[in-house]
Parts: sequence; structure tokens; C-alpha cells
Amino acid sequence: MLNQNLAVTKALTELDAALPDDFPIIELKIVGGYALQLTAIRTDENDITDLDYIGPSFPHGYSELINEIGLKHKLANGWINNDVVYADNGLEIIEHTTGPLKFDQIPTQLKHFQVSVIDGESALRMKLAALDDQFITYLDDGEVVRFRDLPDIALLCEKLDESAIKRAVAQVDLMERWAVERALFKLRSGITPLQILPQVRAEWLAVQS
Repeated sequence: MLNQNLAVTKALTELDAALPDDFPIIELKIVGGYALQLTAIRTDENDITDLDYIGPSFPHGYSELINEIGLKHKLANGWINNDVVYADNGLEIIEHTTGPLKFDQIPTQLKHFQVSVIDGESALRMKLAALDDQFITYLDDGEVVRFRDLPDIALLCEKLDESAIKRAVAQVDLMERWAVERALFKLRSGITPLQILPQVRAEWLAVQS
């Protein structure tokens, strides 16, 4: 079941009720922060996130309704979106990078949405792929965009067993595997996320010199 205490769940339920009867059913393969809340990886119910999903886009003409409902629940415009990494290319393209992703179906009373949520190991694969993508530019020029991936990776590693973590690292087609593995080691050693990327970059530059 969806956690009814979460702002995104309340907004999704209200949106479902507001949509016309002839609105097409949309399959939501939920990833990102909301998925981590639904699977109790993130435990703070007051943490405001959005609903990232893999699946078809909404028909045109509904963005105003979506944003109005989101505003009631203190969510940002575009709070329900399929703008996740590679999502515009579909699940098959994402899985070329991450390996097969597993989603668990969630029974709901929603009329217009079929909901499934990414499992922990698959979520770690997606987070590692996103981190790897950042490292491609970060190691060279020091520019980083998504520090928030690192805390989520740390939480996932706390919840998953060692074999699942190893499978996740092995499945992802890492272009900068060395850097990602160093970051993962530092996370699990208790180093704070904001310290990790500069440390890894310094080590990388030392290796290259």
C-alpha cells in the first residue's frame, strides 16, 4: 500500500480523483526519492520529494492541474514527472546501463494509475549509474551537480546485504568504475558525502600525474 502520510501520496490520490473518467491509465514505475520513502529506505515522512517515474508522459493539457494540486501539498511544479536519467529513452535503454531493474507492484485504489516501485538493489544500480555519469566530468573539471545521490547510496548500502551491493556494482556499466568504487568505500567508512567527491578527485588527479 502507498504510505498515506506522505505528501506525494496525498497529491497523487487527489490528482487521481480530479482526472476525468476517460483519462487513460498510466503505468508509473516509481524511482527516486519517493520510491525510497515507500520502501522505508528514507524514513523521514516530512522529507519533501517528487514522484519520478519511468513510463509514458501525461497527455497535454494537465500540467496546470498537476501544479495546482502539488502546490496544496507544498510540492514543486512538475512534482510528477518522467525526467529521470535516460527515462525519455524508455526502460530498455536504462537497463543497458544498469542491468535488469526489478519493480514490485503496489495495490492501490487509484483509478488512473498502475503503480510499481523499484526495489532496493535496482535503486542502488540507478544511483550508481547516475554517480558514474557525474564522475565523467567531475574528475576532469571538478563540477558536480547531484550531491544528494551520495546520501541515498549510503542509506541503500545500510539496508542491503553485501551480496546485493556487489551485484549492483558489477551490473552497472561503469565508465569510471575506479572512482565510483572509491566513493562507495568512503561512504561505507563513515566519511560524509560532502567530503567524498573532493577526496576522490584528489586521488584521481594524483594517479594521473
